[in-house]
Amino acid sequence: MASGYDRALSVFSPDGHVFQVEYALEAVKRGTCAVGVKGEGIVCLAARSYNYEDNVAWLSNNDTHRVWCRVPFWNQYIGLLALITATRHPGSTSTEPSGIYSAWKANAIGRSSKTVREFLERNHKDGMDREATIQLTIKSLLEVVQTGAKNIEIAIMAPGKPMELLPNDEIEAHVKSIEAEKQEEAAKKKTGRTPGTGTATLLPRQSGEGSSS
Repeated sequence: MASGYDRALSVFSPDGHVFQVEYALEAVKRGTCAVGVKGEGIVCLAARSYNYEDNVAWLSNNDTHRVWCRVPFWNQYIGLLALITATRHPGSTSTEPSGIYSAWKANAIGRSSKTVREFLERNHKDGMDREATIQLTIKSLLEVVQTGAKNIEIAIMAPGKPMELLPNDEIEAHVKSIEAEKQEEAAKKKTGRTPGTGTATLLPRQSGEGSSS
């Protein structure tokens, strides 16, 4: 029970919690899933992305306009987590409602973000080129998004270039490629064979083999 400790921004509960911050973090967990992946000289953002300047972009998992209209900024923390990237030194930084920020090679925020982060941890590699970075970003988002390409937005940040929004037809092509790959893997699992394996052949035992002298 909060017992009144959640009525101010700077009041700690007896066990050290700031409930206003925890409420904001809970709102973040229920927001739209968003992904940021760093490759070789490139950062790929997936979901709802906003171009702040030509060389700076930020991606959030909650809408803020209703927050600004209804909640005075001195009363409540905003339930917003953002991934921010810039082109000077390609990378991704996440900010939390508590004020904590951290840099990532790959990260996910919002609903089902734990599933996406686990996928990224298993599959991210340093030095990925543009195509591999885009492919991994879309593939990770498809782990939790079931509607295909129509609800995916991709933004690309690279040194010396303004933010690039990936065309829908290119996103669709990546999604089809990923789905075909998944179907192929499922078919191989169904037949009980994996790439590089063959059928074992039993050779007849030669006369005299295996007999005791």
